[in-house]
Amino acid sequence: MQAKSDKPPTEGVNFMLLRQHYQKQFLKYLDEKAGNKSIYFDASLLKVLSLVLGPRAAGHNQEQRLILQDHTVQQPAHKIVIFAIRPDLRTVEKILWQKERWKKMEDKEIFILFVPRRTIECDEMIYQNNIIDIQVRKNNFEETK
Repeated sequence: MQAKSDKPPTEGVNFMLLRQHYQKQFLKYLDEKAGNKSIYFDASLLKVLSLVLGPRAAGHNQEQRLILQDHTVQQPAHKIVIFAIRPDLRTVEKILWQKERWKKMEDKEIFILFVPRRTIECDEMIYQNNIIDIQVRKNNFEETK
C-alpha cells in the first residue's frame, strides 16, 4: 500500500485544455453577436475571466468594456449590450439600475450571460422587472435574451 502524498496530482489533469475550451466557448459566444458590443462585466468575475480568456485580440468589431456598477451610470455605446455576471439577485439589481438610467434604451439588444449558470431567482427578477425576454441557451455559459 502506498502512502498518501501531500502534493497535487501531476498526471491526468490538464488545466490548459480546460482554459482553452472555455476561452473558445466564450469567444465563440461573443462572435455570434454580430456587430459592435458593449460588455458589462461583474466585478467579481474579472480575475476569473481574465485568467480564462487572457488578452482578446482586436477583431473586426469594436467592444466597449465596462464594469457593472450601481452608483455610476455607464451609457452603452453600441446596440448590442452583453452583461457577463454571476447569478445573484444583487447583480441583477445592478443591471436594472443601469438600464433605468440609460438615455436611449429602445434601440438596445440586451443579453445576459450567467457564469457559470443561471438561477430561477434571477430569471424571476429579470421577468418581473421586464429587463429582457427569457430564453435558455444550452451551452457551458447560459444566456438570457
